[in-house]
Amino acid sequence: SLSHGLTGNSYMTAVGKYIGAVSDPGDTLLLEPAGFIPFHSQLRTIDEIGLASPVALRYVTANPAGWWFDLVHSETPNFIVSARPFEDFEAGHREWLLNHYSLGRHFRYVASDWAPDWFLPIASLGTNYDYYVYRRSP
Repeated sequence: SLSHGLTGNSYMTAVGKYIGAVSDPGDTLLLEPAGFIPFHSQLRTIDEIGLASPVALRYVTANPAGWWFDLVHSETPNFIVSARPFEDFEAGHREWLLNHYSLGRHFRYVASDWAPDWFLPIASLGTNYDYYVYRRSP
């Protein structure tokens, strides 16, 4: 959609460029959706859906109910982009994540920050997420 195109072209591009600016060569990224963010970060990416990288599919197949945490625990990506803060995750997982990752930046989607005034009625359509960019702690 036109709204999603605008979101991708400005908002998700900003997320990817931020990660690219603060990352080191060889770092990895876990997220969904793949596309603008990994392209602009230039990091090797584990796509949660498994379309861009088959890594996630191994975990989904092995443990359909707990695959995401298994993947993070085993693959330990340097960056995780999440649509919800780790504080909202279930107990046990939440503590592990907060002990091993720190919030680098919270990107808030506010249409007026990413679109010209004349485009705001369209830019506000659809579902747009905040993104929480976490970095693995040293």
